[in-house]
Amino acid sequence: MLEAIGQRGAPAEPGSAAAAIVLLQAFGDLTARADETVALHALHARAQRIVPQGARELERGLARLCPTYLERRGIGSEAAVSLGSAVRPHAAMLHARAAAYTELLRRATALPALPQEPVLRSIITAALLFNAGLYFEAHEALELIWRAAVGDVKTFSQGLLQVAVALHHAHAGNRRSAWTLLRKGTDKLRRTPAPAPAIDIPALLAELVPWERHLAAGAADDGPRHAGSRSPDVSPPARPRLRLPPYAP
Repeated sequence: MLEAIGQRGAPAEPGSAAAAIVLLQAFGDLTARADETVALHALHARAQRIVPQGARELERGLARLCPTYLERRGIGSEAAVSLGSAVRPHAAMLHARAAAYTELLRRATALPALPQEPVLRSIITAALLFNAGLYFEAHEALELIWRAAVGDVKTFSQGLLQVAVALHHAHAGNRRSAWTLLRKGTDKLRRTPAPAPAIDIPALLAELVPWERHLAAGAADDGPRHAGSRSPDVSPPARPRLRLPPYAP
């Protein structure tokens, strides 16, 4: 995903990375069971309906998926693909993730080109992922800054990274770790200036307050309790957004 939106890859091949993502969604759209086989011409047709791709890009994307994600067999009109055995147990998650990536690719094409300055480029990428609810992927983009930065930029990127990981844990049901990381992350963001003035950190912190309360209650519920004494789960707050005009729709 990071390569597809121009953030990572040496050499970067955003076209084939995007095609690989679309092919994964197309495969999931066409199958009801993880062990099904799909004709290659049907896979290409479905992928082109999701996001128009040239035949050359689709073939390059398919080459990147084989043999780990997709296994190819047959030639010509008999060519077909099936899900690789290593990822078959995770077919539903793979399809859902690919669909989320494809939707983000659609939105990203309408936005201005990413700036060349590495820190701002990585933060914008992280904002796009964060706002799509792709918190683990936002963490990956922010880690590119955190590992190389020093001073306030390092502290700020670590704080934002911790917030992203906290929300990832929260959605996975690990509320105690999420609460701990969210407190650490928001503390860093409150006391460290953002590396770009357009980043609206006060708005993000305001939207994280309900999450702090929600996770604090959940962390208490995660502690030892007598049978039947656990409080009922409540719906999580609204998804927070990282506003960075004009890149965070």
